[in-house]
Amino acid sequence: MLVERKAADQAATSSVRRRFEAISAKRDLSAEVICRGGPDDDLSLSSLHSDLVVIGQRELQELNGYTSPEKLLLSSGAPILVIPSGWKSELIGNKILVGWNASREARRAVADALPFLVAASSVTLLVVDSEERAGRARRAAWR
Repeated sequence: MLVERKAADQAATSSVRRRFEAISAKRDLSAEVICRGGPDDDLSLSSLHSDLVVIGQRELQELNGYTSPEKLLLSSGAPILVIPSGWKSELIGNKILVGWNASREARRAVADALPFLVAASSVTLLVVDSEERAGRARRAAWR
């Protein structure tokens, strides 16, 4: 069963790699696909060398040593695109919701997401603030 799963994962990886490289070439973009995720891989370290990390969403108990998207985000600080389980290759990123709390981290996340925000058909800003930041967020919005 594990051998079949590994073969299916390798076939899917090959297919995604070919499609990604074709899309990148068509748009004259420099891109590289690096597949990581084994128990011995340090995804946090690898992500520091990437403009964007694309990671699949899986149940944590499914793979030994699997780094969850949340853990990877907090340990690396790199922009991460999480592909939901069951995704059927439909268009994503057309409608974007940005959570904003007037923090350094929120500003960085928006800056990292600019290529997606510019390409989206709509972007909604949701201000989520605790009481101590509420005034700060309102002041920033009126400048």
